[in-house]
Amino acid sequence: TLVIFTADQGLCGGHHGMWGMGDHSRPLHTFEEAVHIPLLFRHPERMEAGGVFEGRTCNYDFFPSLLDYLGLSEHIPDTSPGTSYAPALGGNNQDWDNTVFHEFENARMIRTDRWKYTWRHPDGPDELYDMQADPGEQQNLAGSSNEVVQDLRAQLSTFFYTYANPEYDVWR
Repeated sequence: TLVIFTADQGLCGGHHGMWGMGDHSRPLHTFEEAVHIPLLFRHPERMEAGGVFEGRTCNYDFFPSLLDYLGLSEHIPDTSPGTSYAPALGGNNQDWDNTVFHEFENARMIRTDRWKYTWRHPDGPDELYDMQADPGEQQNLAGSSNEVVQDLRAQLSTFFYTYANPEYDVWR
């Protein structure tokens, strides 16, 4: 039996002065405590106990990974933004892009190894954190790193223009 334990989002327990889930606060937030969620797999017949995949994943990676792990990869939709981490579940190394995208209503986020940028529609407030220098997300650099912001906005726009359903996309 394959057992999977996960959640749709984390929550702040007083972190950053916030209580609860990121989509229940104002402004909506994407602090690490809200977007870092548990993801545990147990399948003794095929997985070694105690294995850890160090890659940063997002919920959109879950479905293709599960299908791939179950030998059903031909059913992964061509339009899926997700990437399968099934090889890692079997203990194999794999190249992995640690960039993830996230959305809570009017707040969109991109998280790379170095940066986390939250762009709020229509007029902010936006947030940019250097996650290597400031992993606690204390110093908002959104007003001082315009080149970084423009690059991350372009990546966010491309991702959500490609994958967000226009019928439900409040940004369009």
